[in-house]
Amino acid sequence: MGRRKKCDILNETTAEKPAEKKTRKSVTPEKYGTYINKIDPLVQEIKATCNRYQIPCYMTFAIGTDDNRFIMKSTSLVPELFGMDTTGDKRFADFVNIQNGFLAVPANEHPELLGVSDAIALESASDEGIEED
Repeated sequence: MGRRKKCDILNETTAEKPAEKKTRKSVTPEKYGTYINKIDPLVQEIKATCNRYQIPCYMTFAIGTDDNRFIMKSTSLVPELFGMDTTGDKRFADFVNIQNGFLAVPANEHPELLGVSDAIALESASDEGIEED
């Protein structure tokens, strides 16, 4: 099965799944209604405030499951939207990549992939005697 796209998150299909396995979905009308009527207005308010003050944000909500996978609603204002330089910190890009099906790779296993902020954090942690996991 291929990666899930944002447009497919709420429009799940069983076409790609084996015929013998039935899909179990736990998005009830009540849960979806709660998200739409109670949570989403707050998300829009937070997003508008973040936009006004140029504060990047990333919000994800698991509104149900489908065969042990979360069905997610996500929204974000990425730093690039505000002209911020993200050369040394790729965490927002990582959040989006993970949401789109990519895997996270622990920095301590691949130091060549470290961003500037990660390298500084690891250096600071080792200076303070904090051990890595």
